[in-house]
Amino acid sequence: MRGMSAEAIGEYFRALVAAQPGKSLPSVSRAAGVNSNYLSRFGVPGDNGTKEPSGRVLLGLLRAAHGKIEHLEEILYSDTATAEQGRALAERTLTEMRGAVTEDARRQVLDRLIAELESDPRKI
Repeated sequence: MRGMSAEAIGEYFRALVAAQPGKSLPSVSRAAGVNSNYLSRFGVPGDNGTKEPSGRVLLGLLRAAHGKIEHLEEILYSDTATAEQGRALAERTLTEMRGAVTEDARRQVLDRLIAELESDPRKI
């Protein structure tokens, strides 16, 4: 993984982390088991000091940043992925996460209403 796809992966993770309150590049890097400045340098054009990540590191970064494997695969299988595509995929991930949170909130409200109705059917 060199050049374009490295830039795209770096941007994917940086965009994900930046959009999530309470997350930082150093904390996500450490959670993945790498140096705290890893994500701030990974895939940055001209930075040859960051080595190619292992599968374990990529999975650790995905888990810590709440990324999606499908989106990372899209970058990895492209020979021409750009930083902009990485940012766009991060936005898709974030949009999907927001949708899941909304759906969970709806489900909780419905569960609460059902429980209330079951406890007192006269509320119908």
